Amino acid sequence: IKNKDDIDIKRAQAAIGRALNRLNISKR
Repeated sequence: IKNKDDIDIKRAQAAIGRALNRLNISKR
C-alpha cells in the first residue's frame, strides 16, 4: 500500500508541475 501511495504522490506532483508550467506560459 505504501508503494502505491508513493506512486499517487508522484502522479499528483507531476500534475501540479504541469499546471504551474501552464500558468507560467500563459503569464508571458
